[in-house]
Amino acid sequence: MILSDKQILAEIEKGTIVIEPYNPECLGTNSYDVHLGRYLATYKDRELDVKKHNKLIHFQIPEEGFLLVPGTLYSWVLPKNIPRPTRTFLS
Repeated sequence: MILSDKQILAEIEKGTIVIEPYNPECLGTNSYDVHLGRYLATYKDRELDVKKHNKLIHFQIPEEGFLLVPGTLYSWVLPKNIPRPTRTFLS
């Protein structure tokens, strides 16, 4: 289910959606714009093994930017706190 801006606001007021810090300028007609942070991580090895701890390499994006490598899995830090939902919306 896609929520409208009014539904998103209603869920925020009820506490079922939490966005900290909340910026009304990021609210779209059926979305909330989330911006990526300055820190990200990628796995040291290209092959991931679910039976072992896969090591991450953490780094900060330099001022000049960062070129993403196709086929590489990245984990990005968001500058907002968006906890797990207390309610799931299904279509």
